[in-house]
Amino acid sequence: MNRFFNRELSWLAFNTRVLNEAKDESLPLLERLKFLAIYDTNLDEFYMIRVAGLKQLYEHKIASKGIDGASPEEQLEKIKHYLAHEIEERELEFQKIQALLFKKGLCITPYNELNLEQKAKAKTYFKEQLYALVLPFKLDSSHTFPPLANLTFALFAHIKDKETQSVSYALIKLPSFIFRFVELEKGLFVLAEEIVEAHLEELFLEHEILDCMAFRVTCDADIAITEDEAHDYADLMSKSLRKRNQGEIVRLQTQKGSQELLKTLLASLRSFQTHSYK
Repeated sequence: MNRFFNRELSWLAFNTRVLNEAKDESLPLLERLKFLAIYDTNLDEFYMIRVAGLKQLYEHKIASKGIDGASPEEQLEKIKHYLAHEIEERELEFQKIQALLFKKGLCITPYNELNLEQKAKAKTYFKEQLYALVLPFKLDSSHTFPPLANLTFALFAHIKDKETQSVSYALIKLPSFIFRFVELEKGLFVLAEEIVEAHLEELFLEHEILDCMAFRVTCDADIAITEDEAHDYADLMSKSLRKRNQGEIVRLQTQKGSQELLKTLLASLRSFQTHSYK
């Protein structure tokens, strides 16, 4: 009988306690929302460091086992199993908090539920605040998939040329510094990526948008420290910051979109599909 606990599962259990704080109905709503944000940030770091490290061990066939005797592959499977249900719980809790905030005059509204006046405001916001900042790429044989910054949102679209009827794909990168929650009116918020998606034809003129999916990537930020590097803290930190934006993708989070579009996106990213959640 193994008397040791797996370190990764113990860490996940700690983060579950953070999620449980978000479920505490005795706390103010914004406090519960803050705990959800902490949970999400913790999970980002977990993927960037711990899952990334296990993934490297697995891919390089290094037979390193945890203190509980589990191999990297077994640990990755345990993590996947642990989080599969909990991520749904987190989303359900967010929806509950959203519903309660709505009663207090705060609402995150899907773009397609906006009225004409609100959509006009969203269009103005797109032109004045987003148009010059988003980076659209048409993907074809001469344009490969560009690198993606860690923890940033992007859109992946299936588009058709209105003149030639030829179809292709497109990537639209959203910079990390833009406000994701756009307040169109007092208490009414819309996601920035939904505003961009609604105006894609202004980025790809003479094209019809067939399908679109918003997604977010988490990249490997785990660093192996050599004996020489251990003496140069500044260089080590510089290397760490560079890798946070340039590491391999270890998690893909997606929003609405067809399964075919998701398959194409996965193929384009060559992502570690085991840890892709929709």
